[in-house]
Amino acid sequence: MRRDPNALGEENRVLVFIAGSVGEAQRVETVLTSDGIDYCLLAEEFTQGILSSMRTGLGCYVVEAQASVARRRLAEANLQSGIIDADPGEQRALADIEQYGCHVMHVLAEGDLPPFSYSVGIQRSSGAPELIVIGLNRPLAHFIVNEYNRRVRTGERFAAGRIASGFLEGFNCQFHPVHSSHHCAYLGWDVWLYHGEFQVLQLVYPTTAGVWPRDHEADDQFRAQQPLLEKPEDDGTR
Repeated sequence: MRRDPNALGEENRVLVFIAGSVGEAQRVETVLTSDGIDYCLLAEEFTQGILSSMRTGLGCYVVEAQASVARRRLAEANLQSGIIDADPGEQRALADIEQYGCHVMHVLAEGDLPPFSYSVGIQRSSGAPELIVIGLNRPLAHFIVNEYNRRVRTGERFAAGRIASGFLEGFNCQFHPVHSSHHCAYLGWDVWLYHGEFQVLQLVYPTTAGVWPRDHEADDQFRAQQPLLEKPEDDGTR
């Protein structure tokens, strides 16, 4: 909703877009209003091209906490040309989703927490849940996420509890649901992308001896390497 500039506070507002025409400004207002993002408009000088003279446009400001979401919504509405300080990582993620159907994020191991990799954008592009895999090296995890994306783009679907082959050579894998309480801790870029509800599956793999994390034979090291995310976070899963 459009606000008075003073209502946003000068110290907390961030310039996210400069509109060069009234029509462009109206498009920006429509996008932000439809997403419930508070904004204000102020006159801003800008140039288009090295040889262009200075012009005056309408600068769109939002509070800092909503800047990332506002830039993403405007980019999705094909208003990239006027976006100010767009995060290059976010732009690459959106481009990958558009071209390939997903973006893959890798998170390094930290302390007692194992490395993990997950998809960003599969639910948007294919309507299937996102995927996370924990405890594998980066090249293997990257292959698994991309293979899942490839298969769901052809129409294949994987329900929680399904045993599937073709992801880990010589072994079957199983899909588990991921509880939403883990989204912020493990799936930050999906939280950024969807700004709301989304579904995720965890691809779970056995040891080379065929032992699954839930089996009584599974040792503590293997369970720590591959924590299961189907229960709420406060149950001590992570």
